[in-house]
Amino acid sequence: MLQSNVPDRLRPIIAGAAATAGLAMSFSTLATVAEAQTAGSGTGTAPAPGAAAGDATVLDPVRVGADRPADTGNVNAKPTGISRLPDTVKDTPRVVNVVPEEIIEQQRATTLEQVLRNVPGITISSGEGNGGQNGDQFRIRGLTARGDIYTDGLKDFGVYTHDVFNTESVQVFKGPSGNGFGVGNSGGVINQGTKKAGLEKRYNVEQSVGSGPVYRTTVDVNQPINETTALRFNGLYHDQDVADRDEVEAKRKGFAADLGVGLGTPTTWHLNYSYLNGEKTPDMGQPMIRGRDGILRPAPEFGLDRSTSYVRNLDRDDTDNHIVTSTLAHEVSKNLSFYNDSRYSHYERDFVSTAPAALTAAANTAFLNGGNPVISYGAGGGMAFKQKGWGVQNVAGVKAEGNFLGLYHKVNGGLDLNYQKDERRGGTWVNRTNTQTIRNPSHSYPANAFLTYPATGLREASVANTGLFITDRVWLLDQLSVQGGLRWDYFRTTFKSADPAVVGGNETTRTLSPSASLIYEPTKDVSLYFSYARSNKPIGVDIAAQVTNGTSETPRAGRDFDPEKTDLYEIGGKADFFAGRLGVNGALFQIEKSNTYAVDPATGTITDGFSEAGLGTRIRGFEAGVSGKVVEGWSVYASYAYLDGEVKESRTNPAVVGNEAPNVPKHNASLWTTYEFGAGFVPGKFLVGGGIQYASEYWADSANTARVPETVSLDSVVSYEINNLSLALNAYNLTDHRNYASAFNATRAVPASGRTFMLTAGVTF
Repeated sequence: MLQSNVPDRLRPIIAGAAATAGLAMSFSTLATVAEAQTAGSGTGTAPAPGAAAGDATVLDPVRVGADRPADTGNVNAKPTGISRLPDTVKDTPRVVNVVPEEIIEQQRATTLEQVLRNVPGITISSGEGNGGQNGDQFRIRGLTARGDIYTDGLKDFGVYTHDVFNTESVQVFKGPSGNGFGVGNSGGVINQGTKKAGLEKRYNVEQSVGSGPVYRTTVDVNQPINETTALRFNGLYHDQDVADRDEVEAKRKGFAADLGVGLGTPTTWHLNYSYLNGEKTPDMGQPMIRGRDGILRPAPEFGLDRSTSYVRNLDRDDTDNHIVTSTLAHEVSKNLSFYNDSRYSHYERDFVSTAPAALTAAANTAFLNGGNPVISYGAGGGMAFKQKGWGVQNVAGVKAEGNFLGLYHKVNGGLDLNYQKDERRGGTWVNRTNTQTIRNPSHSYPANAFLTYPATGLREASVANTGLFITDRVWLLDQLSVQGGLRWDYFRTTFKSADPAVVGGNETTRTLSPSASLIYEPTKDVSLYFSYARSNKPIGVDIAAQVTNGTSETPRAGRDFDPEKTDLYEIGGKADFFAGRLGVNGALFQIEKSNTYAVDPATGTITDGFSEAGLGTRIRGFEAGVSGKVVEGWSVYASYAYLDGEVKESRTNPAVVGNEAPNVPKHNASLWTTYEFGAGFVPGKFLVGGGIQYASEYWADSANTARVPETVSLDSVVSYEINNLSLALNAYNLTDHRNYASAFNATRAVPASGRTFMLTAGVTF
């Protein structure tokens, strides 16, 4: 049974709280002599590095939830929202993209995928995103982020489409992040910050109607219970026919409740539960067509209507996700605090898909000549499985700062324990038809077609991970500091199958993930840094996202797999202007990924041999951004990334060495700007805004044979609020540009919607 071992597995989680006490005793000596001082000519915020212990003063505990300065939209000042990381984006010596709540609301984004369009350098693989086999799975700077989606700093177990009805902000930590998050995260980490209960009474209801059509209702209620306790409730109903995609639907409903206790006091506790149900049609897109120049491109580039889809009436991606999260923080003083974050998740999924296969040479020629050839389905065509699993995580830690051995330290250390179990039963089709025409597909299965789920289709996988982490920032001078971090992980994964032909096994890995930074702060508004970081990805990390019921990315008896390794080198800076109203950032970076595995171009199966197969890639680039208020009323959020990816090694196909790395657009840009007219213009608030999202064309495969065209989307918003009423009109892809939401190797691509609109009415009281 799925949960037969729950009590045993929970024992190490419970032990996490005890481990925190031990860690606290080690670090508490730092706090007993701490004194935060303002430097006369330095940063204005950094402590004096040589302050004597005798000069220390006792500081009153900080009241969490105290009054904060008005939010200007400057991303540098945004909190990371994760206890084991630095407090703010500016304090974090690497590129961190933040999409704040105001932008999510202004754009009326509904999914995590839509929010991430504001972040340059993120792509999606068809069959991974859009309800495909792996749900919401993104690539950061061309490197897969499977299993690297977090919520409030904890693992987001399961595979599903993430709605943002309960999301307050989204952070993307670019580059390997093993020190902060453990195994995995080769390209980076995506974190969603949820809506938390506060002490302000607020009730909001919004109704949206848009192209497709789409109907969406959200409810947000925040109710104080007393001076330190509040309850927040968010609800969702979403019903959509996806615009410009035949027979593709998406339905979601869910709710989230958060209880906040001790708000505005040194000890705060949030307990929340969220539930999300999804019912959608997996859209695997359209086939790639080889042009007369020999390059494969998506079929719409050769005249196929972008609305053409190959989904069938039994296709489905039905998901249920239950998540319970507890976050506890206690501040002993300004210089010493403890935290304990816990999560339990349970998920289920029923998945059936139809994917078009690559065209034969004869069919390709016939299509180019205006014909309507037969197209078959790929290995993913007709794939079906039922899945269920659960996961638990506990992160316990302590933050301390103060003088130690004559230098000022800020230390963050703790213990991270997590366990996940997943089982999947593969389906077998009976009386399935595997072919149809490319231009006029049938969306119905034969009347006598049905699925069976044989006992031999069952596979079970589990992962258990223990991580010890510590980070120490030391001020050598008032303006100069170094930061070092190290995480040790003990990772064990197991796999077994009911099919006697499939050999199971287990794998145990011990890894060290270091990080180091040199930070120079010439003034309180400027931070310059050089950073190095490494992450390790053992086999079997992403068990919920394995694409088949076979042995892809699983431990095998008699085989020894070394982890993937990804190294980051980055030099950059962050600065604030106009009294912190506007922030800018920029960085040069290089990422090297080695010892990687291979992906089957037809099925997406991850093949054997971390050392024997796969691509070694190097990605160099530059990223810059600006956020905040230029003048009163005018806000801007813009970023640009240049990426240069190269295949440096391939043990399966040496001919691709030197090619451009796949899924890496060279030029990536995002702009969103709004202007809010003052009360003298009209009563209430009148806002106009717009922006553009751009990504240059890129190769979809390492052989550089399949090209995905550039993405251009010009969007806008006009909104008006008066008293407690609001009305907003959003327009997307105003130029009706032919875009692609995702691509999968040289096989297929998913067309994005053309010009669409969304009208939203709301009431707040």
